[in-house]
Amino acid sequence: MDIKTVIDLEKQRKRLKKSRKLWKILSYLVAFVVFGPMLALALIIIFRNFPKLDLGVESLFLLVTSILAIIGMRDKFYEWIFECKTERFVLRYKELYLKPYIESLGFSYKMGALFQEKEVRQSEIFDGFDRFRADDLVYASADGVNFMFCDIRLEKEIGTGIPFIFKNNYATFFEGPFFMANFNKKIHSDVFVFSDAAAPAGIDLPPSGLPRGLWSDRKIPIDNADFNANFSVYASDTVAVMYVLTPALMEKILSLKQLVKSDISLSFKQNKIYIAISRGADSFEPSLDQPILNARIAKDIKADLDAMLQIVKILKLNEKIWTS
Repeated sequence: MDIKTVIDLEKQRKRLKKSRKLWKILSYLVAFVVFGPMLALALIIIFRNFPKLDLGVESLFLLVTSILAIIGMRDKFYEWIFECKTERFVLRYKELYLKPYIESLGFSYKMGALFQEKEVRQSEIFDGFDRFRADDLVYASADGVNFMFCDIRLEKEIGTGIPFIFKNNYATFFEGPFFMANFNKKIHSDVFVFSDAAAPAGIDLPPSGLPRGLWSDRKIPIDNADFNANFSVYASDTVAVMYVLTPALMEKILSLKQLVKSDISLSFKQNKIYIAISRGADSFEPSLDQPILNARIAKDIKADLDAMLQIVKILKLNEKIWTS
């Protein structure tokens, strides 16, 4: 990227950063215009009944509902205006900086080329989701193995407790890179590896295809204290686990978790390996708070790509886990 483009993008980033305060003010104004009358009505009713010390359940419910509605409208409008105002900047950043940088590392990049939702479901890493979004596809081939990953966001529909308002409200329960590699042969039996810290929070759960009562029956202890302290392994075949989770691969998985500083989950199914990194953010989205040429961001992207590449190479070298 030439210096003129860098300077231009950096100026645009700074302008957008300064504009965020105005967007927040506009969001509050819109929220009060839409739901302010409801709040005013609730306050009038409460004020009139206050001397009687009989506020009434209905008036309190109206007050709480109006406040929640204002907060919800503010957040929704701010999210909408932020995306609209930063869309052009994000597209230029990815096309002029991110794409050339990733390709200089030996990988291919497509903006807007997405994973298919069915691949994420087939991994069985997640216990269901209602809405799916994917962005920024990175792909390559190593030792004859094709692999790819992109950022995904998974959401579940939630009830707001506000009748007829934001009926289709969603909560994000996973956001981060989702990785998949295709091998030419199949694994004897499916193997699932889940970060222990993730399962209780409901982010990454044991495979949805298994009845919950069988999870404990399918849990396989691993002869590696450090790995056991960080992960739980589920499979129906103990021998398959021993073949798949070699000492070298376990060390790479532990290193990946330490590198990304996030919970990670993996599934080995037939001729594919899936890896989900619960980062809680979009890996390739530019931040308005960070300069365009940020050495830390570039270093993190390179480290992620190298870590994925190393896992592919170890699995490729360990041919004994595969069968024809």
